[in-house]
Amino acid sequence: MEAERGSLAVKLFAAFVLFAAAYGGVVLPWRLDRPSSGAPLSLASALSAGVMLGAGLLHLLPDASASLPQDFPYANALFALGLLAPLALEQLAREEEPLSAAALSDERRGAPLLVLCALSFHSALEGLAQGAAPTLALSAELLLVLLLHKGLAAFALGCLFLNAGLSRRRAFALGAGFAAATPLGICAGLLLHATLEGSAWVASAVALAAGSFCYVALLEVLPAELSARRAPVKALLGMLALGFALMGLLALYV
Repeated sequence: MEAERGSLAVKLFAAFVLFAAAYGGVVLPWRLDRPSSGAPLSLASALSAGVMLGAGLLHLLPDASASLPQDFPYANALFALGLLAPLALEQLAREEEPLSAAALSDERRGAPLLVLCALSFHSALEGLAQGAAPTLALSAELLLVLLLHKGLAAFALGCLFLNAGLSRRRAFALGAGFAAATPLGICAGLLLHATLEGSAWVASAVALAAGSFCYVALLEVLPAELSARRAPVKALLGMLALGFALMGLLALYV
């Protein structure tokens, strides 16, 4: 009972802290004269990708697999769905007719909104995993992982808003919506955990979130950092490996 109360406290704390981290990250570029987008931020992003990859493969997926029936690899199938569904949705959202000259002038302004929708979708899935986490240890691990990733993703989103010429008022309103996605996901996960505790639905949500974590790491964060070349490739790969190794060490002792 005490462990359950502790897990609930961590989840509620996570909802507040992750909202603050996400909103603060979006707002920060407006507080700086020239937002830093150089090597330190790039290396931190690579580290967060390794952490998310390790969390998905070494923590979430094994936990989900242990709680689902063993007559079929349900956890792996749901993991694949969590990995591929966001890819399909984002590609369909970006599919469009050849742009006219007028549309080309609006492309710079519209691109950050696509990124906002994608990040909000992932944030809701991440919050769902946090809220549905069955143990105190997993709740605490997810909080650490999401804190590292959320601040960096939010700062990058804020820089996109600033560079696209969005007004401060509109950018802050969109940032608040993005920041609310994870707490809303946590609330949904808490409801799922409370009403369907011990059922396969909770484990299914965790497996889906594991796929989403790996999607963000492998298809969103890493390609952007490796193509931008803001830091040496060896350093980026080293930070990726470090993040994954840290989650591996955590899996040994938790």
